[in-house]
Amino acid sequence: LVDFAIDEGRPDIARFFVLARVFLFRVKNELMGLQLRGQSTARPGSIDWHSEVEFHSSRVVIHLRTRKNAPEGATLVRRCSCKDGPDVMCPLHALLGQSADMPVEAHRSRPVRDFTWSEVDSFLRRAVLVLQLARARWHAFRPRMAQDLLDSGSPFSYILRAGGWRSG
Repeated sequence: LVDFAIDEGRPDIARFFVLARVFLFRVKNELMGLQLRGQSTARPGSIDWHSEVEFHSSRVVIHLRTRKNAPEGATLVRRCSCKDGPDVMCPLHALLGQSADMPVEAHRSRPVRDFTWSEVDSFLRRAVLVLQLARARWHAFRPRMAQDLLDSGSPFSYILRAGGWRSG
């Protein structure tokens, strides 16, 4: 899907796919509203924000004001996965790319995307048809990443925390 989006001239959607997978986001509720500076641009004590992103040299930290199983908020940390050069699946560089693509005049509390839900959902549906994928819906990013983490030897407790799940 990522390569397909890049080949179609949509690196923004390719990065969106990367972020959906790597952060185990609930796409419509958590990723669509992702903001660079939501909390810092809101009035002190306000709950009128969605998220805040911190960029570090080797990791990215996302603070979500609320999450399905964490109504008090959640902090997600992912490390840069680039080793010998740019890695298309790197969460840090995917977010840096989304940030760089934002128009200069855009307010930093605006979501870190420049497409609608309808547009990105239609893109996914078309990609599934073109690539002849059996099942690829938005929720598929979460269990597939969880399974990849399990297959790579990640502790079950880490996978539960990463996806915001309360039980196995």
